[in-house]
Amino acid sequence: MLDILRKKSSTFAVYFVFAILIVIFAVGFGAVSPDKGCGGQDVPGGAKVTMVEVDGQDVDSLLVRAAGELTGDAPNPKQGRGGYDYVTRYWQMALFGPFSGAAYGADPEKVSPIKVVKVIDDLIETKLVSAYARSLGLGISKAELNDAMALRLSAFRDKKTGELKLAGYRGWVTGSLGMSVASFEKLVEDELLRERVIQLLVGEIGASDAEVALAYKLENDKVTVDVVTVDEAAAAPLVPVTDAEVSEWLGKNEEKAKAEYESLKASKYTTPKTLKLRGIKIDAPDLEAAADDEQRKGYQDERNAAKAKAEKALADYKAKLVVPDQGADGAPPVVVDRVTEFGAIASAVSDDASKAAGGLLGSVSVRLLGQSPYGPNVAAAVETMKPLEVTEVLETGSGFWVLLPEEITDEKVEAYDAVKSAVAKSLVQREKAATFVKTLADEVLAEAKKDTTKKLDDVVKAVNGKYGATDGLSVSQASFSRLSRLFEGAPASSPFLFELGGRAPELVAAAFGASAEAPLIDKVFSFDEGKKLVVARFAEKKAADPQSDEDKNKLRQTLALEKRRAIYRGWYEDLLAKKIEAGDIEYTKHFATAKKEAEEAYVQAGGTLPGMAAKAPAAVTPTVELKP
Repeated sequence: MLDILRKKSSTFAVYFVFAILIVIFAVGFGAVSPDKGCGGQDVPGGAKVTMVEVDGQDVDSLLVRAAGELTGDAPNPKQGRGGYDYVTRYWQMALFGPFSGAAYGADPEKVSPIKVVKVIDDLIETKLVSAYARSLGLGISKAELNDAMALRLSAFRDKKTGELKLAGYRGWVTGSLGMSVASFEKLVEDELLRERVIQLLVGEIGASDAEVALAYKLENDKVTVDVVTVDEAAAAPLVPVTDAEVSEWLGKNEEKAKAEYESLKASKYTTPKTLKLRGIKIDAPDLEAAADDEQRKGYQDERNAAKAKAEKALADYKAKLVVPDQGADGAPPVVVDRVTEFGAIASAVSDDASKAAGGLLGSVSVRLLGQSPYGPNVAAAVETMKPLEVTEVLETGSGFWVLLPEEITDEKVEAYDAVKSAVAKSLVQREKAATFVKTLADEVLAEAKKDTTKKLDDVVKAVNGKYGATDGLSVSQASFSRLSRLFEGAPASSPFLFELGGRAPELVAAAFGASAEAPLIDKVFSFDEGKKLVVARFAEKKAADPQSDEDKNKLRQTLALEKRRAIYRGWYEDLLAKKIEAGDIEYTKHFATAKKEAEEAYVQAGGTLPGMAAKAPAAVTPTVELKP
């Protein structure tokens, strides 16, 4: 391995293309582990002990530790799944050949979030498949090993001469990985043999024109449905509750009602102070947007001019308020219409769109006046104003305002005693909503079946009206294909309906079976273990656009990779099951201890697991007796 590596540009070109393909396939998937960021330990360290015996070969704690160092780290469990580097087998080996990486690994969504389990799963696969390769008489030449290791060793080459710095390479293997150079290169050789088996098994498998055409149709024909979603939030306002029930509940739960009132007081039971405003706005550039000092100076000059224009508008308005001396002839006093005079000036000079309506801005709360396009200066200035008083010139980032409140409505707060029955009723309805969801969904479907030509908007109006509710059920739309990918390169599957929060293969199939002539789908569909129920009605169907040659080639590559991966994984899982059944794979108590500790650390770091009992790795389905 330490001889001079040969440079093959064509080899690296092929590897680069496949690396891109593999990244596209795997990015976004992964799992999380309780390692570095979470206070847990990646893999066992310390004294050398056997973790699992694989077909007569020991997988010891030092090998597991080294493989853990080669495996990417996942983020904190609270942050969701890890990425491509965690799922990819032995990421730090930097093997990017066409059969390397994540493309032929375990299903990314099923990779264990416990790193020691994932690492041992990978090592078991490496041991079993490389042994199978050797039984066929396959081997890896030193030249092939050199080529495969070229990217990894590039980190230890002199940037000018390209010479391999042996001391640095040996130091990384013995220090970071904690193993001998020979052991490391044996692990790389075993992994390359695994790739050789994959190549022999599936390397020639491709996708036909018919498969490409069908996949494109399944992924790009679209159907749109109108849906009524019934969950606790939607059902609660419709739950029938009697006055007697409310009164009885309130007598036992007064404190709950008061707490609910306080939580909703500002948002629901308070009408904020509002002002019917007219305004004159003179635009000016924002100084914060200046790219440099020279531009800032130019902006400041423009702002000065804008401010002078606003001050003149204010002065012109104030001049209109000056009443001339009436004299002694007993003529009636002159009454100045402040709104009319202000509106005339706003129409003449304002830069705001409201100039067309004499500067009328409508009714605005003081809170909203603190936001764009007004700002804190404006909110503070109008807080204590009286009707028909005019502000001074008010500066904001986008220019200058002069404001005149025509009318002011003071803040109004509904007292607890006035609304406590309504508060209590909503709480009783909320408590009973969970058991009412199915009843309500069935009623929606029954109402829709009375007249299948009726739109769901009318169905919802009828059901809401039955219970005297002004809100509650509503109609939305969802569009989807028969199959979809969460992201480019991910396996196609029943679409995840983001609008509804889950997968619903039955709904998808039924929607594509519906039509304009028979639009109502005669079934209530369940999401989230029955917590969310859906009634759907066909809206429209749209065929896929014609497929370009580029799209065909891209999809052909994706389908070929998916077929190859499925065939190889099926072959390997069958091999694994047979080895387990024959007793050729035995886990020790050291593995059980390490797994338990890692699971506990994972949960402590915020992750969730289906129970805390130690169990075999995700890839091992049959029960395996732990070896002492």
